[in-house]
Amino acid sequence: MLDILDTIKALYNNDILPLVAENVPKELVIYFPDLNLTIETDQVVDDSFSLEEKLCSDTDLVFGSCEASIIKFTLADVNQDLSGKEFIINQIVNSYTVPLGVYTVDSCKKQDDLRFKDITAYDRMRKADIDVANWYNSLPFPLTLAAFRASLLNYLGIQEELKALPNDAMIVTKTIEPSQISGRDVLKACEEINGCFGHINRFGKFAHVVLEPSYGLYPAVTLLPADDLFPVSENDTTYFEQTSAATQVSTAMCIPPVIFEEYTVKEIDKLQIRQEEGDIGAIVGTGANAYVIEGNFLVYGKSAEELNTIAINAFGNMQKRPYRPYQSNNVGLSYIEVGDTIAFNLTDVIAGYVFKRTLTGIQALRDAFSAQGNEERKQNFSVNKQIIQLQGKSAVLKRNVEELSNTITDVESGLESKIEQTAGQLQVQITDTKNNLQSQITQQAGQIELKVDAAGVIAAINLSGEGIKIDATKLNLNGYVTVTNLNTPGQTIIDGRNLKTGTVTADEVRTSWVYAGNINASQITAGTMSANRISGGTLRGVTIISEYEASFPSVRIQGTSTTTEIFGGNIDCNNITVESINGGEPITTDNKRDEINILYSATTGTAQVTSNGNNFRPHSSYGDNEVSCGSPSYRWTQVYAATSTISTSDRNLKELIGSLTEAEKRVAQRIKQLFITFKFKDAIVKKGDNARIHIGVFAQDVKTAFEEEGLNPYNYAMFCSDTWYEKDGMAVDGNEKPYTADSDGVMQITRLSLRYEEVYGFLFAAS
Repeated sequence: MLDILDTIKALYNNDILPLVAENVPKELVIYFPDLNLTIETDQVVDDSFSLEEKLCSDTDLVFGSCEASIIKFTLADVNQDLSGKEFIINQIVNSYTVPLGVYTVDSCKKQDDLRFKDITAYDRMRKADIDVANWYNSLPFPLTLAAFRASLLNYLGIQEELKALPNDAMIVTKTIEPSQISGRDVLKACEEINGCFGHINRFGKFAHVVLEPSYGLYPAVTLLPADDLFPVSENDTTYFEQTSAATQVSTAMCIPPVIFEEYTVKEIDKLQIRQEEGDIGAIVGTGANAYVIEGNFLVYGKSAEELNTIAINAFGNMQKRPYRPYQSNNVGLSYIEVGDTIAFNLTDVIAGYVFKRTLTGIQALRDAFSAQGNEERKQNFSVNKQIIQLQGKSAVLKRNVEELSNTITDVESGLESKIEQTAGQLQVQITDTKNNLQSQITQQAGQIELKVDAAGVIAAINLSGEGIKIDATKLNLNGYVTVTNLNTPGQTIIDGRNLKTGTVTADEVRTSWVYAGNINASQITAGTMSANRISGGTLRGVTIISEYEASFPSVRIQGTSTTTEIFGGNIDCNNITVESINGGEPITTDNKRDEINILYSATTGTAQVTSNGNNFRPHSSYGDNEVSCGSPSYRWTQVYAATSTISTSDRNLKELIGSLTEAEKRVAQRIKQLFITFKFKDAIVKKGDNARIHIGVFAQDVKTAFEEEGLNPYNYAMFCSDTWYEKDGMAVDGNEKPYTADSDGVMQITRLSLRYEEVYGFLFAAS
């Protein structure tokens, strides 16, 4: 009910002749914000106005209904194109503004004389009639029902009128994978699980309508003496809200006849939430007039305890609401909204809910109120019946005179077990859809069949009076097996690993061991072959175990891309990979050739080297000046040589820059002052006081000397900085591959060094 002054309500209540000498003047004001256009009563054709509002138009009450209101009127002399435009319409009574709603023009048809336009418009509920699958699939699950609904309304562009609802704290998870789903269907699911209705109120907001408990809504006295016709105690006001008292409609306000059913729609005394028909789900209440919430995707996969809590919360908004179905015509009461309670003061006080209303007229307002309903409920089926389920659990029992079946499903795990029984057959089936597995047992009077399907690989056993048939890609028999031919003498015994029989005739025999005096076959496939003699044919992929010498001129091994040949003294191949050579002992050779190449795998980062005469050098495949001896992270301890190292100093290989600058000379003077004596820390650890004394400078100090003169030390070859990565003290992994910055659990190591021959040259040049 609109919150307006009682004096204004009284004007509406008494605005019918002959209660008043004339109708209270009323005005309609229609405003189009996008056009900045205001249309008043003088442009609205008399008796063309009608407003139809519906809470639930089904024969029985369906919680969760979200129905759009429709308004119609005819305008005169309006030239603007109103199609698709939204407008706000108000009724002015005695200078008081009564809102009638916010609507969008759906149809704007010109009449034949072109002066008049017939307008049909709907409220913002129509905005929900769009596909919201993309919105749903992109949600950051899980979230509360309140947050879920608010996100949807924001996506639809509809503002929400906030109201405390019993299941709004329920956690919503992703339970479906829709390719298409209507926004209104999702809103219905949200409202249904809270035991309320969705409605766009007069201010254009999405409102949650909860029916007030019908205390005092009793059958007429003429229906007595049946005590059970009073479903609610007159003194029980547990759920009653004093601010929602019924609006009184007197006989004078009515336009006969007011039609009432002779029965009262019984209160809902039990609520069941289930996934599908036959599923037990959750049940609260112990009565016989049950309301069923079925297939609501918001509660797929909920545990029994969670479903019970949800059912208890929703039941509070559903129970204790009996009412009389009716149809009435009466004075127009613009302040009444669908979902309100009205009481007709006729011979008896009879009350009911306003499920549907049609308001007509401008000056002489008329209202038609109605509520439908059967005395006892027919089963309610979910508004979400067609939504494809992704996650859910159910236990469904179906019984009729022809069939008994029991199905237990856990869709999230992909598991289902099913038992079906008829007069002629019993079948048990278990399915695992995630692993593509299924097993089935079918029993009839004349046969029993067992079948297992593993991703399309099927094994089956069929037992009938005619025999046993086994179909399988692999058959294992454990124990002592005797096969007797009933038609001719003969017997085959399978005893453990032995086959005892006269003759085995087969296109192919596969076994771990074959003991025989002679095997003559076009093809033998075996893991190991042991024989005194093997002759002829082709051997593929076998191990030959023999006490005798096997002599071959050569053995040729053909791979997919390379070939290896083994001759009397040579192995000719592109690559030999072994775990150990010569048991780890030194490798020697009497090769008299000029050159020996040792080519290590480049994948380990190890260089390839060549011995040529008295020279040991990098392999030519690396080119000149490309290979280092040692690395920053793995250094040689000492290099022993009869003479000093030879460094390239050919003039033809150098680009002349010039003499030292004054800044460089100052750096050299600084470095001279930096020379100190020191011992290496690792030498002290190993040798203690016997660690030897060295003379030199710290690389960090040399770096600082350059930087203080405005020079970049990294431009000078004397200064070196090397960075690598270590894990557990190692710079390479188990395959001798250096760690990188992308390796897991590594630590960056940086070490500074100096080339002292460059340092000395720098100092000499500055002298």
